[in-house]
Amino acid sequence: GRYQASDARNTPEGELGLLIEFKRRAGPLLEHSPANDWEWLAVAQHFGLVTRLLDWTESPLVAAFFAVRRPAALGDRVVYALDPLKIAHANEAVSPFSTAGVVIYRPKHIAARITAQSGIFTVHGPPVEPFASDALERWVIPQAAIAAIYSTLYSYQINEASLFPDLDGLARHLNIWMVRGIQ
Repeated sequence: GRYQASDARNTPEGELGLLIEFKRRAGPLLEHSPANDWEWLAVAQHFGLVTRLLDWTESPLVAAFFAVRRPAALGDRVVYALDPLKIAHANEAVSPFSTAGVVIYRPKHIAARITAQSGIFTVHGPPVEPFASDALERWVIPQAAIAAIYSTLYSYQINEASLFPDLDGLARHLNIWMVRGIQ
């Protein structure tokens, strides 16, 4: 569940208000205009807006990268694997704000980040309720393995530039490359 349960963004009205404002301002920054609220939420989530979507990837390498992305941080990391056969899929004819329970949403690849990250989402009702399901597996990455996994992923071109194919991702990648010497 999302932190700050009393935060106004955690109410349906607050979420919808954020999305409306995002739509109003995002137009000139988009290459392709989303066709509906499902697509708008996917784009908004990938660029950091608080939504009822939870990011997932179909790539275990991408999942590992996000788990070890900040190798200097202390502690073990966790990758959650979701069995998509145990979760219902979204009915896109129904508003994402009216969807009950947890469903999988497979977005069109309307943003480069969604494509690069092999992105899919789960859509959740009340965002402050923790997601617990027998469809989830929890894989722990011990702290001692993080640096080696991070370097290996970089050698496979799983990095900031490849997963964030924009100027922000390129700049982050080059900063890491120069500071850490990782290529």
